[in-house]
Amino acid sequence: MIDHVWTVYCARASVDSRSNNVSLFDVIEQVTGDIPETVQPGTGIAFPGNLVTLWARSDVQLPARGTSRVMWERPGGAAEQIAPNTDIDLVTHERLRNIVEIFALPFHGPGRYFFLVEFRNSPDAVWARKARVPLTLNVTGAQTSRVSTAAASPARPAKSVVPPAKSKKPPTRAAAKKPTRTAAKKK
Repeated sequence: MIDHVWTVYCARASVDSRSNNVSLFDVIEQVTGDIPETVQPGTGIAFPGNLVTLWARSDVQLPARGTSRVMWERPGGAAEQIAPNTDIDLVTHERLRNIVEIFALPFHGPGRYFFLVEFRNSPDAVWARKARVPLTLNVTGAQTSRVSTAAASPARPAKSVVPPAKSKKPPTRAAAKKPTRTAAKKK
């Protein structure tokens, strides 16, 4: 089995190549800004940040695999997937850090939104919610000077980062083909 340890939304995450520790900068719980009144529901509002999740083996001695996904729940409860599924492979490593780089979020008016982190052990298993991270979006006016909209996908292509076993070399990087960037860091 695999345990969800934590998920945090922040402005930026950085992984030290020597210690393999992560630093989270400017944890984001709420955003207040001017959104144009003409923005159509579901329009991607440019809002860069990182959703960082740590996964770990339930039993350190037992290798495990599964899949995670990130959903965006809007006020009222409707949700949509905003990043491609990510393989959680804990066969070689005990922990895995997943960093989803967000560039835009679908906007459906002011209110409390949630990042939903879900997991399943196999492709035919039912998704299980592991985290529900709130983000409040407040609107102060209808000025367009500080907000840009994006009709394209909310993030960049996926990216995996895995350090070599018992080596002091920096992590290697392999890009995937999805329209969202997900960086997975294994320890």
